[in-house]
Amino acid sequence: SRAILPIVRAGVEAGGEEGGIEAKDATPFFLALERIVTARDRERLHEALEDPNPGVRLWALEKLGDLPPEGETLKRLVSLWGASLAEVGRFGFNAGSSKITFAAPDVLGLYGRQALPGLNARLAAFETSTPTGAMFFITPLVFELGPNAKQVFPPVVAWLKTPSPSGTYYMSPSDRSLIDDQSHLELLTHAATLDPEASEEILAPVGIRAPHDTLLVEELVRGLSTADPNLRLYHARCLAMAPKEMASLVVPALSALLSDPELCVQAAAGFALSRLDPANPAIVKSCLSCPDGCDDRFSFFAGGWDYLHELLQALGSWPAEHVKAIRRLHDDAVKSKGSDAVRLAGVLLATGDSSPEIVERLVRATLRGNGHERGEALFRLAACPSPAVDAHKELAASLPGLELRDFAENQGDQEPWRRILLLRMGRMTVTEALAVIHGAKWHLLVRGGGLTGPLPASLLPELRPILGSHPDPRVRASALRLLACVGGAVEEVTRLFLKGLGDPSRRVREWAMAGLQVTRPRGVGLPGALERHAVRGTSLGGLFGVLEALGAESVESLLRLLEHAEPEIRTWAAWTLGRLHGDAAPAVPALRRALTQDPDPITRWNAAEALGRIGPA
Repeated sequence: SRAILPIVRAGVEAGGEEGGIEAKDATPFFLALERIVTARDRERLHEALEDPNPGVRLWALEKLGDLPPEGETLKRLVSLWGASLAEVGRFGFNAGSSKITFAAPDVLGLYGRQALPGLNARLAAFETSTPTGAMFFITPLVFELGPNAKQVFPPVVAWLKTPSPSGTYYMSPSDRSLIDDQSHLELLTHAATLDPEASEEILAPVGIRAPHDTLLVEELVRGLSTADPNLRLYHARCLAMAPKEMASLVVPALSALLSDPELCVQAAAGFALSRLDPANPAIVKSCLSCPDGCDDRFSFFAGGWDYLHELLQALGSWPAEHVKAIRRLHDDAVKSKGSDAVRLAGVLLATGDSSPEIVERLVRATLRGNGHERGEALFRLAACPSPAVDAHKELAASLPGLELRDFAENQGDQEPWRRILLLRMGRMTVTEALAVIHGAKWHLLVRGGGLTGPLPASLLPELRPILGSHPDPRVRASALRLLACVGGAVEEVTRLFLKGLGDPSRRVREWAMAGLQVTRPRGVGLPGALERHAVRGTSLGGLFGVLEALGAESVESLLRLLEHAEPEIRTWAAWTLGRLHGDAAPAVPALRRALTQDPDPITRWNAAEALGRIGPA
């Protein structure tokens, strides 16, 4: 026990300021701590939370997430989060405090409502001149707090009442926000009375958030006709997240925006329609009308190509008219030798077109193209399994030695894409891949692979022992990300994810839950299997996120959880039922009972809100 702090400090020093104890050079120290730290060392971890080195504090924070929740630990975690948030508010972004402020919500979420008094006290005392920056760091709490986030509205909304310089960087799209529909409506109405610059200063910290209330949706629709193109863009982006049950209110106004003079507004309208009216053939061209980076103020979507990628994700299978439209655009780009030909070829491969022309264009771009072309081509080849790709001799011979550094800065870490492709082609083992990459961006392929399953089920025998007994939780977590890309074998994949929920490492448990949310395995009894994990000390945000993603299949399980002995779990069940809208119609009688009979006021509040969202049964 006395060796813990010296080992942590040595590991942080070995890993350097940027990587800390998670860095490759610090692996021996990291694994030594994994072997020796137990729940009996809680006091040592509390001591590490006070260390002057932020890398030591960050390690202690993460490790405390592996231990059962405890009152004194909660006090210290809230204090650490508040101090780091205050430091960010005073001095702006810095590596140490920013990492702690991002990581703390995942651990605080394990405490649920118990964390609210301490969080409220810290937020009430927090001062910042940049609400966007504050919301940037506070928003991660929302995923974990869910329906309890309402309890921290007052100090947050107070920051947003008056315009303040925050730049034009909007918060990323989110269907979980600290701002409720009523507050959003109030802020929208107020912003409409201000000049464009002041309007943006109010709406930027609010960010792109999902509307659920009919009055808010109607106000967003009215805003589509404003003279300010920035506000039209903002309203269209929010309406992209509107419930499908409200399509009749939204689709006509969005359709009119397909001819908007601003290309970015056209693209935003096309993307919103892809969610609400996906069969409309006009949306493909409108999604591509926006050049890259034209609306980067809104984060997450850098331009029209990202809209099109999200369209592909949303649809799963493409209407024939969409494929024809993309084929026409591709052929035009080839004739004009345009730079879009490779990207359109990648989209065609994703639609199932593995003709020799398409495959050859993507292989050439991967092996001999410029950075951006190579990145797009490599991603599509990895994410879209095709016998023509896997049997390509030149690709198989050249891929192991492919140099990727020339575009890493612009395209992100695409080494995992190469490794996915090598795994699928039988040119690399799972062990080899995971030995090289721990923290790489597998999530990009999880998103791309969640629908298509680019990896074969034949990799499962190699994944099982890694998931079950590998000593490094980072490797087990990466193996779960890889598992999310396996196609077929739904029952076996689901079983392995469920087994991951019992892992001693919090990060592994979180990746198991994230994998279930991305892959959404249906017809295998997943909602019932998740019920036993609905206990205090679990990431309820992740668990109910999976149940929400499964839609109508989860209603019976949510009804049983609505009768749970823990009031916080009943609250989450009511809240999730409301987010299912019409799919949760069978839950209306139970929600009415909860509204009048549940002893917990927060559960009653969420039952009322859920009934409003579901509508009359």
